Amino acid sequence: MLKTGDSIPNLQFAGAHDKPVALASYWSEAPTIVVFLRHFG
Repeated sequence: MLKTGDSIPNLQFAGAHDKPVALASYWSEAPTIVVFLRHFG
């Protein structure tokens, strides 16, 4: 569990067209919010 002030790990995920994207590539430019949505159905 992350606490206030902790650094987030540099995660990689599939972006557009299944191209790998590193999370650090976003937060190096500006503050970043990550939201995980769960699909039911």
